[in-house]
Amino acid sequence: MLIQRDLPIKLRVISMFILCVAGFAGGCSSISLTLPSEEHIVQSSVVFQEAQRLFAAGRFQDAIDLWEQVPPTDPKYLDAQMAIRQARLQMNRITEQEFADEQEISQFDQYVKQAEQFEQQGEFSKALDMYEEARLLAPDNNVLHEKIEELHALLEDAVERHKALGELYFSQGEYEKAKREWEGLLAIVPEHETAKQRLADIEVITATSDSVFFQRGRSLLNKGLTNQAKTEFEKAQRINPANKRTLSYLTKIEHIPFTEYVVQKGDTLSSIAAKYSRNSADFPILLDFNNLKAQDPLKIGQIIKIPHILNFRAVLDPQGEDTLAEVNDEVQANQTDARSLTPPATSADDNLPPVDQVFEEGITAYNQRNYRYAMTLFQLVYERDPENQEAYEYFMRAASAMKGGMPIIEMEQEESLEHERDVEREIDDLKQQGLNSSKAGDLKSAIASFEQAVQLAPQNREIQKYLEETRDEVKKLVTFHLNEGIKFFNREALEDAILEWEKVLDLDPGNPQALEYRQRAEKMLDALASPK
Repeated sequence: MLIQRDLPIKLRVISMFILCVAGFAGGCSSISLTLPSEEHIVQSSVVFQEAQRLFAAGRFQDAIDLWEQVPPTDPKYLDAQMAIRQARLQMNRITEQEFADEQEISQFDQYVKQAEQFEQQGEFSKALDMYEEARLLAPDNNVLHEKIEELHALLEDAVERHKALGELYFSQGEYEKAKREWEGLLAIVPEHETAKQRLADIEVITATSDSVFFQRGRSLLNKGLTNQAKTEFEKAQRINPANKRTLSYLTKIEHIPFTEYVVQKGDTLSSIAAKYSRNSADFPILLDFNNLKAQDPLKIGQIIKIPHILNFRAVLDPQGEDTLAEVNDEVQANQTDARSLTPPATSADDNLPPVDQVFEEGITAYNQRNYRYAMTLFQLVYERDPENQEAYEYFMRAASAMKGGMPIIEMEQEESLEHERDVEREIDDLKQQGLNSSKAGDLKSAIASFEQAVQLAPQNREIQKYLEETRDEVKKLVTFHLNEGIKFFNREALEDAILEWEKVLDLDPGNPQALEYRQRAEKMLDALASPK
């Protein structure tokens, strides 16, 4: 019989070696995985499929040779190891049939045969039980002992790999892949608590996140912040690829028409916004559409894309299609596509409780570390009030906490606060630079500093006041130097007149009067210098 011959123990040695190597950084009890490249996955898939073809053709040893080429770092490695066992079982069964006689099969042989059948069906726990029963009848059978240890090692490796991949995919937001890994682990260890917990977490996260990310994307898009909206829609699509509303938004964002503007001397985003939307406060739309930061200075000759949306469309292309309106129409026509979870009822009243009350319940659940329930509550708040930034932030914190990311959340909060402090310091620095430049008589530099500060803090009335006062001062100086130039010109002091008008053009490069007067004075100088 099969169990009475010397079988190779290569698979057990390989499995134990891989298990230890994969867990080298933290000991042999854990595995840390790095996902292979897409090209490597494709190559391994081809090898794996060819081995399957050979197996189906009855060429079991050739199939084994190919499956043994799948490295431990490949997602198909575990499947390859299982397939190798199946091929060897088939080979042994054929051999067993060739040498079988008509004698009655012993109880020992029945246990072994049942164990092999369970292995072929993927019921490894039952297979181990049958092998253990056989070992009780033949405790000195070394081949059987090695076979049991080999299967134990392979299953331990499978459990660790499913767990490691499940956590990896879960942390990266690849919830469908994570779900398959945790389900695979439960197939081996049906009572595995971590796997059960993670599957429950995935159900809540996928059901709530799809809706919240979509709502936030729509809110941002309605403000004209297309790139920020795109990021949220992409999050929603990764969780629920079948959501037609999400796909509709992403398609529209990709096809938003725009006009290219070449930055001129003295331009700022607020001045460009004022020119093309009649509202300087629309500059954040330009920042977002061009992937710029508020503190980045514009450069002469730089291309700025002006999207045909909201106020910009009204100026640039009033007869063109209203992209955002079309998207909203499509959303209203597909209201049944979103998925959501409803938290357990808190009262017998059919009316929804006030948003503030739901939010406070969410805060309580969050503080009690009941993150699943907190997420469902914050989702309800955000669906009813898409402008509630605090509900969105708490939702993200709860989602991260469910992934075991509390330290990361605290770090992100600190980073966010530090970023706010950096912006405040930048605003103060720009304000001080503007005041210093103004005091030194460098009004152009002062205006540039104040305008950058206003971009960072559009509601700061103090800085707006400094900017307006400085612009008024520039206007006065332009008028003064323009008139002084005219006085010199009338006294035929042409060179002095030209100097005055150049001061005007330094303050206001496009001043038509200064350009015209300077040109006339230069012609007169040329005429005087020419021989009669």
